Amino acid sequence: NPMKRKNLMIFTILSALIFCGCSKHSSQGEQTASQIAESAPIIQEVESLSDADILIPAVLVGDEISQPSEEEPSETEISTASNTKTFSLTGEERTAIVNEISAEISANIQKILDDKDYYPNIISITPNSNCSEFTIALKDGVMNTYESMLVMSFYMIGNKYQIYSGVPTNEAKTVVKYINATSGELISESDSTNLDY
Repeated sequence: NPMKRKNLMIFTILSALIFCGCSKHSSQGEQTASQIAESAPIIQEVESLSDADILIPAVLVGDEISQPSEEEPSETEISTASNTKTFSLTGEERTAIVNEISAEISANIQKILDDKDYYPNIISITPNSNCSEFTIALKDGVMNTYESMLVMSFYMIGNKYQIYSGVPTNEAKTVVKYINATSGELISESDSTNLDY
């Protein structure tokens, strides 16, 4: 499916932008960013989820689900549509997946805060407890191209967290807000409702 491959390629590129690390860092603003990151609410680990069949867009399925070869069908995967997959997961598997995604979000937020070459204006990134909202605080209310492109990656990871947590796929919604770190003024707000998988 050409559209699916195109969407997957876009997601891969955007994810690479988040994961990229650079050796040079500007000292300006780093202490503030670090302090804010330390005081920001931590996504709480999930203790226990129930068994469930999880319908998820295929493009969001990553390493958290072991992918069998085409010759060897998965016992976990119970159905596949052109752009979605349904997995029958135990509560233990779901709990592990949600906590893995939570750790991934926290780690990548810290990578973004540390990378002052690509993201020099970001002071803090604060998710809410269920990862349905991310607030990005910008120094002087300014954002560059790389910083503005983060919305798509947060849409994807926020929706992924919600779906594995039990939110129906068609109800998952991730809001991304950019604010001025000094004044608190809202610069822009958008959400994932029009995201085309």
